Amino acid sequence: MANFDKIADTYDLMVNWPARLTREMPFFEKIINNNQVKSILDIGCATGNHARAFAQHGVSVIAVDPSEEMLKIATNLTDGSNPTFTFGGLGMALPNGKYDIITILGNTATLVESMDKFKESIKDLHEKLTKNGVLIIQIVNYDKIIKQQILSLPAMKQKRNDTEYIFLREYRMVEKSPELTVITIKLNNDDIKHRIEHTKHLPLTSEKLAKILRQSGFAKYSFYADYSNNPFNSDESGSLIAVAEK
Repeated sequence: MANFDKIADTYDLMVNWPARLTREMPFFEKIINNNQVKSILDIGCATGNHARAFAQHGVSVIAVDPSEEMLKIATNLTDGSNPTFTFGGLGMALPNGKYDIITILGNTATLVESMDKFKESIKDLHEKLTKNGVLIIQIVNYDKIIKQQILSLPAMKQKRNDTEYIFLREYRMVEKSPELTVITIKLNNDDIKHRIEHTKHLPLTSEKLAKILRQSGFAKYSFYADYSNNPFNSDESGSLIAVAEK
C-alpha cells in the first residue's frame, strides 16, 4: 500500500471537491435510497470528503485509510461522530461487522501490493456485505493506459493563502505496471519548491476485475464510464466504475 502521508497536506487541492460531489452524489444517493442503506464502509477515505457526504444522508459510515496524516485531516474537518475514521485499508485489517455498501474509490483498489492480495481482499469484502449488499469500486481505465502506454492528466493550478500550487500528473507503464507520477510545484513569491512522487498501481483491467468479482461470489455486476451510468468503453472511458451486488 502506498504511503500518502507526504501528500496529505496538498491532497484536497488536487480535487475540486464541491464540483466532484455535486456530480457524483446523485449516483450514490440512488443506491442508498433504493437499497434502504443503513451502513457504509468507505475504504481509502483519504480526507473524508465522500464519507462526510454519505453521512449527510442519515447513514452510519465507517471510513478507513492507511495514512495517519490523512486521518488527522479527515477528523479535523468533521463535526460529530459520524463518519467514524479509523486506521486500515484494502489488504489490511478492517473493522468487524456487516455493511450495506462498501466503497473503494479514487484508485484505492489498485494500490494493493499484489493481484493475489487484491483477490483475497475482494473475497473478504464479499463476506462483509449484508444480504443484497453492494460493492462500488472506482478506478482509472487501465485498459486504456496499458494500450497507450502513457496517459497525461490535465495540469491543475490552485492557491492557498499566499502560495500557489501546480500539479502535473502522468501515468506510464513501468515494468508492466502503471506508475503514476505527480509533480507538485509550490510557488511563494520568488521561492519555488517542487516535489516528485511515484506510485505503482496494479494493472487492473476491466477483464481482470470482472473475473475477480465473479470468483469472489459477485454474480451480478455492472461497469460504467462515469457517475451518469454511461456504459464503460475500454478504449475511450477515463474511469471504470464497478457496481457489484451480493
